[in-house]
Amino acid sequence: LQLSVPNQELHFVCAIKTCPAKMTCPIMIMKGFLLISLIFNIRVNICKAVLTTEQFLYNFKMMVQDWFNESQTSSRYYVLQKVKGTVIYENYMSTDFEFKRSNCTKHQMPVHLVREKYGCFAIDSEDLKHIMKCTVLHNGCMVALQTLNNFAAQCHHGDSSALHEIEKLFPDKY
Repeated sequence: LQLSVPNQELHFVCAIKTCPAKMTCPIMIMKGFLLISLIFNIRVNICKAVLTTEQFLYNFKMMVQDWFNESQTSSRYYVLQKVKGTVIYENYMSTDFEFKRSNCTKHQMPVHLVREKYGCFAIDSEDLKHIMKCTVLHNGCMVALQTLNNFAAQCHHGDSSALHEIEKLFPDKY
């Protein structure tokens, strides 16, 4: 009997000499098959969990990108290039994102279609004035970002510092 599992081949020989004294060959084969099935199912379930996590993170990134593009006033959309890190507070998380200007415009398509699979990609990628950096607050990953974030206060151009952007927001204070 030969059982095939992706990337593996297992051979069981049914002969009196290969079976323990109290066990018949069909029972050995069945135990081997069940063990292979268990290993295969564990491997498949781990792969599904990884894919589910990757899809979840992708959806979160696209939600942040959509929030950013709905909030900014440029005629061009921006694409999310980097997630720089997350700080976990008691009730919220704070994540730094870097966006780069894309080849897609607001005239061409709605915000939810600004995706690589639809041909949107970063242009002027090394020009700091076309890079935006945002610190986004969130509670979990699928909360409405508009309720926690103020685009003008949390996003700034790559060629300026956060302090410079705050000074622009409140010119009388500084």
